[in-house]
Amino acid sequence: MSPTTHRYATHRSVRSLLLAAVAFGGIVTTPAIALNTNTTSAQITQDANAILDHASLLAEQGNLIRARAMLLALQDSPSGATLGDELGQRLWSQMAKIERQIQKTDRIDISLQKAQLALTNDNLVEATRQSTTVVNSNKSDSTQVGRAQAILDHVSIRKADAKTKVGNAIDSAVEAFNTGDYTTAKSLITRIGQLGLDLPAADTQTLNSYRDRLASLEQSQGKSFGSFNPSMGMLAPESGMNTDWLMSNTNQDGARSGAYLSENQPEGQPIEVELVEEQPEVDLLDAARKFEAQSLLGQANIAYEERRFGKAYELYSQLVSKFSGYISTEELTLASTRRAETQVQLGTQGGPDDILQREAEDQSIERQRAETAFSNYLSQAQQALSEGDTNTARNLAAQADLTIKRARNIMPESAFEGHADEVADLITQINATENSLRIAENEAEKLRLAAETEALASERNRERNDKIISNLYRVHALQQELKYEEALEVVESILFLDPTNPSGLLLKDIIEDTIVYRNNMLIQRDKSLSYMTQSVNNQEAMIAPDSIIGYPDDWPSITFRRGDILEFAESDANRAVFTAMRDTSMPVDFDDNAFEDVIAFIEQTTDIDIDVDWESLADIGVDPDTPVDLSLKNVQVSVLLDRVLGKVSDPTLPAGWAIQDGILTIASDEVLRLNTILETYDIRDLIFVVPDFDNAPEFDLQSAVSAAGGGGGGGGQSPFSGGGQDIDDVPRDDRVQAIVDLIQANVDPDGWVAIGGDTSSITELNGNFIITTTPKNHRAIIGLLNKLRQQRAVQLNVETRFLSVDQDFFEQIGFDLDVFFNADNTATNIARTIDPTILPSDFFDAQGNLVRGTVSGGGTFDLDGDGIPDGPINQPVIGPGFNGGTFGGIDLPSDDFSVIRAAQNSFGLTNELGAATSFASQILGLNPALGISGRFLDDIQVDFLVEATQADQRSVTLTAPRLTFTNGQRSFIAVSTSTTFVSDLTPIVGSGAGGFDPTITSISTGVVIDITGVASADRRYVTLTIQTTQSQLSFAQDRQIGGAVANNNTGGTGGANGEFTASIQIPVIDATQLNTTVTIPDQGTVLLGGQRIVEELEVETGVPVLSKIPILSRFFSNRIDTKSEKTLLILLKPTILIQNEEEELNFPGLLDQLGR
Repeated sequence: MSPTTHRYATHRSVRSLLLAAVAFGGIVTTPAIALNTNTTSAQITQDANAILDHASLLAEQGNLIRARAMLLALQDSPSGATLGDELGQRLWSQMAKIERQIQKTDRIDISLQKAQLALTNDNLVEATRQSTTVVNSNKSDSTQVGRAQAILDHVSIRKADAKTKVGNAIDSAVEAFNTGDYTTAKSLITRIGQLGLDLPAADTQTLNSYRDRLASLEQSQGKSFGSFNPSMGMLAPESGMNTDWLMSNTNQDGARSGAYLSENQPEGQPIEVELVEEQPEVDLLDAARKFEAQSLLGQANIAYEERRFGKAYELYSQLVSKFSGYISTEELTLASTRRAETQVQLGTQGGPDDILQREAEDQSIERQRAETAFSNYLSQAQQALSEGDTNTARNLAAQADLTIKRARNIMPESAFEGHADEVADLITQINATENSLRIAENEAEKLRLAAETEALASERNRERNDKIISNLYRVHALQQELKYEEALEVVESILFLDPTNPSGLLLKDIIEDTIVYRNNMLIQRDKSLSYMTQSVNNQEAMIAPDSIIGYPDDWPSITFRRGDILEFAESDANRAVFTAMRDTSMPVDFDDNAFEDVIAFIEQTTDIDIDVDWESLADIGVDPDTPVDLSLKNVQVSVLLDRVLGKVSDPTLPAGWAIQDGILTIASDEVLRLNTILETYDIRDLIFVVPDFDNAPEFDLQSAVSAAGGGGGGGGQSPFSGGGQDIDDVPRDDRVQAIVDLIQANVDPDGWVAIGGDTSSITELNGNFIITTTPKNHRAIIGLLNKLRQQRAVQLNVETRFLSVDQDFFEQIGFDLDVFFNADNTATNIARTIDPTILPSDFFDAQGNLVRGTVSGGGTFDLDGDGIPDGPINQPVIGPGFNGGTFGGIDLPSDDFSVIRAAQNSFGLTNELGAATSFASQILGLNPALGISGRFLDDIQVDFLVEATQADQRSVTLTAPRLTFTNGQRSFIAVSTSTTFVSDLTPIVGSGAGGFDPTITSISTGVVIDITGVASADRRYVTLTIQTTQSQLSFAQDRQIGGAVANNNTGGTGGANGEFTASIQIPVIDATQLNTTVTIPDQGTVLLGGQRIVEELEVETGVPVLSKIPILSRFFSNRIDTKSEKTLLILLKPTILIQNEEEELNFPGLLDQLGR
């Protein structure tokens, strides 16, 4: 081949390589090569870069064998010799890199890639060999074996197909040989051999014969007719990638149109082979020759423009003689014209000797160029080697080797071997230099590392000491800042650097002890703080609430953290349509308008997208022309649609509408029912039982009163009696079924599967409904459940007030006067001689009777007058008629009257009569507010007593129990106080002793309120049934109980003289009971009942006649005025508590944010 031929062949080979890249990787973005006369060297460089880029991409994807094949094709192509230094360096580097990757890759995967490449190139022998190696290898996994087996299957398919067509290929090879196209003949024979077919003996003999003849010709002519390069030729369009080379009149079989194995084929799956249906037959050999003609024309044109007339003449001559039938008339005219021009330029008419001479000259020029390039690369490599740059030298040596290999066909074998020896010698020098440099570098590196290690050890010791000193200062600073944990960490770092550092060890012990002490102090402080915090919390808990329901301050954040409830929710688009339908109202007047026109009117008026399923409507007898006659003044769009659809459809086969994806869909009800959605609804709050507490306790007052009368028993007992019955509880399954029945009865009754429908189903699991139904039914279910929840979200708070007002008034004014006349008579004097302290009043007992006994004296007296006291005596009281005489040497006159007593007892009478009320009795038992008493002694004795008392008492008692309960529920509250008292005494008498065994009884009093309430439907009134009881306990005066024994020797609690006493307590119970039913406005107050008791008492006692004399009557009368007034009021105030209202009052706007 001449240099000119070599040069122009570059364009054709590069284009073939790019097409090969497309076939290998399936990348459609590979730049296309325009094979025309305008192709330049810059375009060639660009194309080569594209090939290198694509090979790099294949390598990154793991297709190493394909990438290497592309690079080898570029290296062996004629354009490979013309690559510049930069492209040559890049080609060599990529090849070396790919070779290293191949060495590291799994051999099984490499064999698979080789088999796939061989299959693509129709080298079925190599594909079979590589695939069989994978299948027989014990290192192959199932996926790899599957891929290998798939390749073998494709080989079998290809062989079967090729066997039917190989005869034509043999004929083509024979024809090419006979026409002198030895290159084509050799290529076809080589490729037929690579198919590995079992051919008939005749065909085998023919192939062997022509193969031998080709070898003889190559030997006799001293040149090769080329070798088949699968990396270049088979992937080029002219070699069979796009046409079947086996036949000249048959399309490709489909298995060869693209990669045999898909890169996306799942591993381990069998590969399906789909044969493409055969297209109309095309003469593929004719297509190949047309392409070859175009290639020759392009190369000839380039040679002509570059004034290489010898090469141009040769190519134009070949076109005119061999390919005239495969180019157009214009192209043939151009080729003939330029052939003649080249003849003129060459000064010849086409003599063959001159052409051969020019060919030899071209080869000589090309050989000189190659040797010049070789010498240049070699000298540059030696220069780089002398400078110690072995990498550059090796790359340049490789370029030199690549250059001579490319020019091997145009230079003598001896020259080629000489140049090869030079390259080998240079490589040997490079290896030796590299070894020497490596040894020197290793020695220098050892010395450097030793010096660096010593310096590093010294530096590390210095740095360690500096760090230790710095850390010690830091520990001191952290201790001053009380950051003991950080200080301990620093100490640990010191000990890490120097485990035996004495300062670090000492500091560690000190700091650890300090941390323990400080932690203990902090614990004590936190403990004290927790106690104080708890105390504050206790005080805070004593603050009375100012509202019935109290929400936490962070209630909005709690609400948003809870999120939405898990139930059906419309999309934003659907909600927008529903809002528009709800907010849009319009008057309509349809007078037999077509149904289609009515829908169009609604769509235009509301600006809502409407999709009408006319096909489903036709199935139920509704068509676009169905008349609509409807007149409404103002109606919502949703109501209007219901009415219109009700007009045009049969009730038994209704039409309906639904919102889907923001579009209003109108279709038959049967079709709409096909769109079902599964949603979950939590109903545990609805099946939760709100029981009626009808077991309110009762105060057992009667038994306590009976016990106080003497028949009670001892021991304690519950404050309450009665009640305690079981609360009726509906079984859970019945409650769930009730809600199911409610939903099925009110939402699409005919659609539930459980009752014969075919649309909806409902299942309960752990308090949740799993419902499958249409969106319309879901909306209805949500509305129904929300209404049930709204009913249960209403509570009632009832405050009952027992208001007791007691007012008491007491006034007493009295004067008591006792006068004793004849107080200086003989009897009194004699008595005073015996006892000087005796008074005239001593002659009378407490009842005012004259004492007939003796008057005892306490002094000593001289009764016989001899001057010697005779001692105390008991002198009888001398009654009237004592005639005087001498007594104790004293002459005494005779008495006609005894001491005369004039006494009044109005105080006693008044006090006894005025003690009828408890308030008066309590005051009379105390000292008076004012008391004056005195005595006058002369011949008469006057005793006087003045008392004056006034008291006013007012007490108000409020008992206000509160109760909150669910709307419609019966509940109660009971507040009780249990009091024990001695209700009875059992006498116990022993030998000479006696006593009482007390019986202790308890009595409970307080308030019980039993309420049943319900709010009215408009939530404005509350109807309540109230049963309430209030009782109070007090004690009357104790009752004294006495006993006696047979002798005076008593013991224990017994009294003297064989008697013993004790007392029992008498309870007094005030009880009020009220049962009624009332209706009260929300937060209003009603007076349920009450009573008022007024008691007035006026007592006046005195001496008749004298007590009536003005002014004087005050000395002879006593007066008590007392008044007691008791008022009891029972008031009741209900409050309706609605959750949404309370939430909005406490946090305005929160419900709007939640969309409720």
